[in-house]
Amino acid sequence: MIEITVVIPSYNRKKLLARALDALKKQDLPQDRFEVIIVDDGSTDGTEKIVDNYRDKVKNLKYLRQEHKGPASARNLGIRQAKGETIAFTDSDCEVMPDWLKKILETFSNNRIIGIAGRVITERAHITPFTHQVVASGDDFASCNMAFKRSVLRELGGFDENFIFPCCEDTDLSLRVQR
Repeated sequence: MIEITVVIPSYNRKKLLARALDALKKQDLPQDRFEVIIVDDGSTDGTEKIVDNYRDKVKNLKYLRQEHKGPASARNLGIRQAKGETIAFTDSDCEVMPDWLKKILETFSNNRIIGIAGRVITERAHITPFTHQVVASGDDFASCNMAFKRSVLRELGGFDENFIFPCCEDTDLSLRVQR
């Protein structure tokens, strides 16, 4: 039974996406308990082929494609297709720890918890003036490491798609969840 869904929006990041999928196939949680939904946000770099290469490595892997509308829209498409009662979000340029999904499910075993955010660790050696790096302590909600109950996301209408540039839609959603 699918308990948790991982939603990953991706736009022209096929090489990074492969690393993200490698990390997800190494999860401590049995693969029949989670699904991974890749939402291709109009990529032109062959993202679908990379996903196809992982179909035999990640059991419940889904590929969805939409025209380029931004990460909020891509995440919302993933939410609508999710089977898990918990929905976790990460990005195509992130590599999650092997116990990531197990720890999320342990946290949500407390029925009072409706949303969580985790730490984000940046590879500082790769920071250049041309990179965007998220440095988060877990005090804020960065969509590259957050999870919510599916019912809460649906009640709130998911991410606000008026935010077409990343890093605003996740803050907005976290504030609405907290209210």
